[in-house]
Amino acid sequence: MPDSTKESAPPTPTIFSRVASIPLVASLLETTNATLSENAYTRSTYDHAKALSSSVYGYSQPVQARLAPLIVRADGYANKGFDLVESRFPSAFKTKPEDVSEFYRVRRQSVTDYVRQRQESSYKAFDENLRSPAYTVVEGIDQVRSLLLC
Repeated sequence: MPDSTKESAPPTPTIFSRVASIPLVASLLETTNATLSENAYTRSTYDHAKALSSSVYGYSQPVQARLAPLIVRADGYANKGFDLVESRFPSAFKTKPEDVSEFYRVRRQSVTDYVRQRQESSYKAFDENLRSPAYTVVEGIDQVRSLLLC
């Protein structure tokens, strides 16, 4: 006869693994984990926090088992919402970090080129409309002055 005092294992929500499988989120989590694990200032605190969270998770399993029906239902709603958003914006769930960085690199270069062109055209317009006429006037004044002084 099975032991009725023993709690069953709590359900594992699938929404967390689905969100973590999005390439941008996965990259963020990997980078954050690597940074916190490798940094001399954060390594110890991060290791303690991970150990503490595992311990708390273990202690919360009886509560999770009692809340299993609610957890399963909430996970179902979360997955439905995830499916809805993914169907409307599929590129957000498939785009790789390299693609995003390449897009922004190209955009930055495009903006840089645009600003450079505008700057060059403004210098040219300044030269044509203000500096050249001013030089012409000054040269004319110098010629008149030199004629008067002779």
